[in-house]
Amino acid sequence: MKLSLNWLKEYVDVSVSPEELADRLMLSGTAVESIEYRGEGIKNVVVGRILNIEKHPNADRLSIAKVNVGVKTIQVVFGDKAVIHEGDRVPVAVAPASIPQGEIKATTFRGVASEGMLCLNSELQSDLSPILTYFSEETPIGQPVPEALGWNDVVFDLSITPNRGDCLSVLGIAREVAAIFTKGCLKTQVGTVMYPIVNAHNDFVHIAVENPLLCPKFCALYMGNVRVAKSPQWLVRRLESVGVRSISNVVDITNYTMLDLGQPLHAFDAAKVTNRSIITRLAKDGEQIVTLDGKERVLDSTMLVLADSKGALDVAGVMGGKTSEVTEKTTDIVLVGCVFDPSSIRRTYRQLGLRTEASIRFEKGIDANLREYSIEKTAMMIKEVAGGETAGGIVRVSEKNADKITVEVKAHYLNTILGHTFTKNVVKDTLKSLGMEISARTKSVFSVTIPSWRHDLTIPADIAEEVGRMYDYNKLTPTPITGAITPPRQNLSFEGKQTIRALLASAGYNEVYTYSYYGEREAEFTGGKSRHAEIANPMSPDEQYLRRSLIPLLLKKASSNLRLFDEIKIFELGSVFEPDARFPKETVMLAGVVSYKKESLYELYRRIKGDLEHLRKGLGIPALSYVKENKDIVICLPGVKLGWIRAVTPEKVSEYKFRQNAAMFECNFSSLLSNASSKRRFNPIQEYPSITRDISFIVPDAARYQDILEIVKKSSPLARETGLADEFRLPDGRRSITLRIVYASPQKTLIGGEVDTVETGLIASLKNKLSFELRK
Repeated sequence: MKLSLNWLKEYVDVSVSPEELADRLMLSGTAVESIEYRGEGIKNVVVGRILNIEKHPNADRLSIAKVNVGVKTIQVVFGDKAVIHEGDRVPVAVAPASIPQGEIKATTFRGVASEGMLCLNSELQSDLSPILTYFSEETPIGQPVPEALGWNDVVFDLSITPNRGDCLSVLGIAREVAAIFTKGCLKTQVGTVMYPIVNAHNDFVHIAVENPLLCPKFCALYMGNVRVAKSPQWLVRRLESVGVRSISNVVDITNYTMLDLGQPLHAFDAAKVTNRSIITRLAKDGEQIVTLDGKERVLDSTMLVLADSKGALDVAGVMGGKTSEVTEKTTDIVLVGCVFDPSSIRRTYRQLGLRTEASIRFEKGIDANLREYSIEKTAMMIKEVAGGETAGGIVRVSEKNADKITVEVKAHYLNTILGHTFTKNVVKDTLKSLGMEISARTKSVFSVTIPSWRHDLTIPADIAEEVGRMYDYNKLTPTPITGAITPPRQNLSFEGKQTIRALLASAGYNEVYTYSYYGEREAEFTGGKSRHAEIANPMSPDEQYLRRSLIPLLLKKASSNLRLFDEIKIFELGSVFEPDARFPKETVMLAGVVSYKKESLYELYRRIKGDLEHLRKGLGIPALSYVKENKDIVICLPGVKLGWIRAVTPEKVSEYKFRQNAAMFECNFSSLLSNASSKRRFNPIQEYPSITRDISFIVPDAARYQDILEIVKKSSPLARETGLADEFRLPDGRRSITLRIVYASPQKTLIGGEVDTVETGLIASLKNKLSFELRK
């Protein structure tokens, strides 16, 4: 928001420099983004009167003007960039002069001397249009242009926080400045209404409210014999200083009131309002209105409008309509001011994609107690600028005024939360300067009545913040933390989850997060709807059931990622829910999906198994066993079924649009954690060299790799490491397996004969127990 210092001074005395004012505002919570010194960089640019004009003798597109600049008459050569006539008063740079774009010196154009330059607005200030300003006859010749244009001003660009809607006006910032410098004293008091107020209607205007919850206050005032024309220069300059374009005197004054008091108003052409009767109501689905920006808007039944008997006149709190627009032909107007429900305005402008200065103020909450005053002040300004007379007084439809908010604050709480001991007088004076009323309940408890413009103050912490920011946080003495530091209680579940995340990340997995609920299709995938806890009021059909498994949504994530990548490894660690008598039973599960473009399902199974072994070792779990059940591999701990590894079935491949093989796994986190151990046994580094041997053999298809490993492990302590080097299926259905075994002794260097003896015993054991056949 832009703030004019001259405008601010109409409300409060400011004796400090702009820089100090900006610093104090920053310390009190209002950020100052920049300070603009209007007219800065302009020197020797004055109001000049054109005495006569003649063509340049040597250039068709140049002219020569004699210009009276007050103390003398100068000659200026100018081009066709502006239309001027004898007698016009325009900005003239008298050489030597300075403008923001550079220095102006006396020079010669095609043999004719020029002692200055006629200046366009854009040459004096970059954000203005490239047109010439024509001053009125009352403007003194020779007056510095910054002074004539009202540029002897400083403009602050403020960043207002979302909770401080009251600061979106000059009055709001003036209250802040007054609290900082003058104990809350304003030069101009606001709020007193002199016009008569009547209920609902008079002989000139009738108003009504269909939904008081969305529009708790509606005020209107009729004015006749108004002359709509251009605004006077002081009003144009004032609005331009804060970045608002002038439209007409009536519209400009309503904009002025909004910027001045934070009270958006709208002026209707009374002749275009049927029977001068306006009602606030919800729009009809499909109802249309052409707004002031010339665009047709389609409304729905959630949007509030101001309407007459023929249709919508105004999108309430957002923008007026073309059909009732004030134009130069308007003579009678109806000034309207309302209080709207902030959430309703927010919803409307979001749906329409139309956020305006008015909607910003309404959505943050305006001071309902200033509605009548703002209409009265606007009417008085219109009388001054555009003539006209009010008739019948202010018409009002209003719900009962909301009770004043009162917050009880304990002195001890305030001192504790701010870390500083405040005297009662400091607290009392600070809060009073901000417009609050203070009364003592007890010696240590006081009651604070919140002013109508502060919608952000509701709890004791808010009051403490007000005291702290106005006192200046920099004045608070830092206090060292005292007392014993209690070590945090160990959270095994949290630590276990972090360990699993780190281990899987080291194995190349990426963690994903999915919703805790899904739709009917996913529910059917995991046991059917009847086995799920159903959400009473789901946001959408895709969020109808609490999930029983992490897998369905993981498959969705995998499918979308496989459009971009050929290889994925993703996992999720989250809760699943089983229906129970009263509340769903929550269980934490670990699940993952793996897919590699060139790998078979068998290779994916092996990859997942290897990753789970990596996880097992990292968690300190003694051993996992893997049991084949139909097409699944069941992951087991001693006496506990931990989870499973499974291929993504062909029907699911089609449903989720997988382009390649994929496998998945799911494990119970609690079972993993309960079998984990933080203890690690240290094995000394092998001192003696090892011998590696491969054994290739043929076994029945039903033989389990886990059983083979157990036999190798029991055959001799010299067999230190065993791994699968190769495996393939034979035409007769049996499997060919090659084991790679590392033999080593902690006491000596092994020789070939010792390994041969161990290997012979191992082969005999395999033949006896697994119908082993040595491959030749």
